[in-house]
Amino acid sequence: AEGCISVIATSKHIKLSMSQKEPAVLEAIQLFLRREFPKHKSSLRKGCRAWDLVFSDSSTQVLRRYLASGLLVKKEAAEAALSLDYCSHADVRERLRSLSGNQSRFRHLDESGCFRATQIQRAQGTLQRIKSRGVPKNEIDAAKTRIEELQHCHAILNRCTELSRMRSVIRALLKQGG
Repeated sequence: AEGCISVIATSKHIKLSMSQKEPAVLEAIQLFLRREFPKHKSSLRKGCRAWDLVFSDSSTQVLRRYLASGLLVKKEAAEAALSLDYCSHADVRERLRSLSGNQSRFRHLDESGCFRATQIQRAQGTLQRIKSRGVPKNEIDAAKTRIEELQHCHAILNRCTELSRMRSVIRALLKQGG
């Protein structure tokens, strides 16, 4: 199974996921983890190209168990994620980004992107709370507009960060080539 170790952009939580074309291997892993960690929560679902097994609340214990059992391929990423207890959120995410493959290296949120994502999440929580209180429609509409503005700004700034990272890589490659 192909695995991914990440730190959620909006909180100091580790997320583990595994992908496999056939669900049988992931079902066996999920069953094993349920026996090892009775409070373990995971979800198995069909993705675009494969089945995905995602761990959330027990990721730290699972990673520690993997390391104790001799994890090799993702050992550095596991150790980096586990350093979240004593390192900054941004530093851990940057370290994981540097260890990840090229397929999404320009799309990882930087520190300011994580901050914007957290603001959007909080604004969405506020919207849900004011909807449940039965406030006037104009206040709900204002909250929705604010969320849309935050999301629009976030998307633009994320693209700027991606382009900046791409330019840095291009400059480095040009320097190497002569």
